[in-house]
Amino acid sequence: MPQKRHRQDTERATLAYLRLSLADDDGKDESNSISSQRECIRDYCQRHGIRQESRECVDDGYSGTDFNRPGFQELMHMVKAGSVGTIIVKDLSRLGRNYLETGYYLEYVFPYYGVRVISVNDHYDSKESGETTIGLDTAIRNLMNECYSRDISKKISSAVHLKKAGGEYVYGAVPFGYKKGERKNTIVADGEAADIVRRIFQLAADGNTVTQIARLMNEEKVTTPSKYLAPVRPNYKVREFWSYESVRNILINRIYTGDTETYKSHVVKVGSDRVKQIPEKERVVIEDTHEALVSRELYAKARAVIKSNVKGPKKKAGSIFTGILYCSCCGGRLVKGKAENRRFLCTNARYRPDGGCVSVRVEEAGLKDTVSKEISKKIDMLREQEKEIRQLVSKGRSEILQLQKERDRTANKRKRLMDDRIGLYEDYAEGKLDKETYLDRKKEIAVLDEKYASQEQVLDEKIQNLQEAGNERAEQTGGKRMETCPGQELTKEILQSLVSRIVVNPGGEVEIYWK
Repeated sequence: MPQKRHRQDTERATLAYLRLSLADDDGKDESNSISSQRECIRDYCQRHGIRQESRECVDDGYSGTDFNRPGFQELMHMVKAGSVGTIIVKDLSRLGRNYLETGYYLEYVFPYYGVRVISVNDHYDSKESGETTIGLDTAIRNLMNECYSRDISKKISSAVHLKKAGGEYVYGAVPFGYKKGERKNTIVADGEAADIVRRIFQLAADGNTVTQIARLMNEEKVTTPSKYLAPVRPNYKVREFWSYESVRNILINRIYTGDTETYKSHVVKVGSDRVKQIPEKERVVIEDTHEALVSRELYAKARAVIKSNVKGPKKKAGSIFTGILYCSCCGGRLVKGKAENRRFLCTNARYRPDGGCVSVRVEEAGLKDTVSKEISKKIDMLREQEKEIRQLVSKGRSEILQLQKERDRTANKRKRLMDDRIGLYEDYAEGKLDKETYLDRKKEIAVLDEKYASQEQVLDEKIQNLQEAGNERAEQTGGKRMETCPGQELTKEILQSLVSRIVVNPGGEVEIYWK
């Protein structure tokens, strides 16, 4: 891979990268703690006379099998900006435990940006290896790190599975209606929230549909789960009103019976983000692991109100506006339902009969006519912009040609000055000129040469600026060419290429947001 030009190492920082995964932070391996890594690197720098910056990049609680870590991404951002000259780690397993990716960074990425990598415990210094590869011993060490990561992941999974089988709650966030108990890995009923859950199950058992329950909750202004849990779940999106999903998620959760489903899903493989759902009938259930909010009989009766989510025969293609219409009141999507329906309605209107969502509706035919006209105007405007941009590009090319000709003339002048300088020296050497005349004329040539060199530099900068502007304009025209003609029917492809979303206000007025 070609080497990237970068600043001198003396101008670039020497940073430490520290990483500790949850697997390492088990209270047994103090040698891998962040403080231990920091002390190890600091001692190495002192012994080898390396000036280390006070700033460091840290990933505390992140696995080494995945390089999508905030600290590492911050480090790579600085590397690409050319501000890092040396990276020091305690050992290569801190950098990463994925054999292939770690090798890729060591052999290609860091050398490309001229970054030196030092691993203290591995006695590895990329500066000493020069242009050679990382070596068989280092490659084997990276492979061992990956194998270790897989092994420790399996051990942790096994330990967690044993805790789940023993009735301990080790599932992360506590569901609405419960809170963490005083004893570790336990949950207990959470007063007000537990009462809301019990009432929802009773309403369902009494024959109310999920939609009716959600509407009743909103009419009585009952606090939603996301709003109730906002103080302990700051990163969750807060919904101000109950919807079909928020009620359904409670009614299908078996945890409210006092039983626990040990695994509802599983990761496909170590280090992967892919999760596979386990069918409900195949899930392992541990009974009586915590306080029940409802009986199993009430749970079974309440679940009967939930419609089956088994997919029926494939429906005909929906409207071209499906998935692109949003309510201005609640931000929810607008749906039309059956193909023969004429209007799009807000999905949340049925849950909030007293809200503005009820009047958020729009006729499909009228919407199509309105959007078609606006798109036609937009296409006309884009074509006019494209025409203007192409004219500017053409004009810029003409200016570049003129500037290049002028630069060539200036370069020829400097070449003639060089010939004059050589001829002047030959005349002086042959005695045709005295020393004083020679020096005066030599000085005049130097002044002219400096003047022409300055003109060349200015012309080069102008040419470069015009070329960059031309490239930007060429990119602008690339995505704006509309393969449409007047009177052409509006299609989903045309709509998706231009429109990101359409917001519908009460009364049917629409706002189009362009891409």
